[in-house]
Amino acid sequence: MSATETAMKELETRLVDEGGWINPHANSKRGEPIQWYDGSMLLPCGNDKNGNPLYACETQVTWRQWFRFCDETGYPTPQIPDFFTETEVATGAMLDHPVVNISFDDLSAYAGWAGLQIPLLDHWLQAVVGDNESWPYPWGDHVPTRADKLLNCADTGPGRTTPVGSYPNGNSIYGIMDPVGNVWVWIAEPEDKFEIPKDYKQVRACDTFRDYGIEAPPQHLILPA
Repeated sequence: MSATETAMKELETRLVDEGGWINPHANSKRGEPIQWYDGSMLLPCGNDKNGNPLYACETQVTWRQWFRFCDETGYPTPQIPDFFTETEVATGAMLDHPVVNISFDDLSAYAGWAGLQIPLLDHWLQAVVGDNESWPYPWGDHVPTRADKLLNCADTGPGRTTPVGSYPNGNSIYGIMDPVGNVWVWIAEPEDKFEIPKDYKQVRACDTFRDYGIEAPPQHLILPA
């Protein structure tokens, strides 16, 4: 049994005991991951609209990965949020949280170093819901509650970031972790596609579904076609 399957089994027991809803779609189409240079695990997510195989990072880019990028390239380190305690920083307990306080240009530099790319909106939607374009959430139409443990947002989370993968019940059908919540996501699309007058869209970790997330975009990157 994989680590993801084990985590889901343990979580399902808790959800039943606590009256939460179990997501029947989580990981239902998960394939074999590819270990990538930057430490990411790339998961197959079907095909893009051109018929090319699409691979997306299983998790948002973490502080652990970003610090490695900075160490190897000399790139400036982003500001560490003050919600981390001195102990969390000193012991490395914050390293598996998603990196925040990065710009689109910062993420572009990281993607170039890692041999990945920032997804277009269609790429992101494919990784999150696949062919289920009518779903209002990555898990269907169930309205999330705190008991369901589907995502980290203002109504269901601790008011700060959580380590990536902390909400496996909310995984996408392809096994993408935290497809909604925890933090925002950068999308490589002009703002006019969304009728918002900015240069690029900061999708609130699935703004195309519901307005959830923290204003501090990290990213699920994808493998170039």
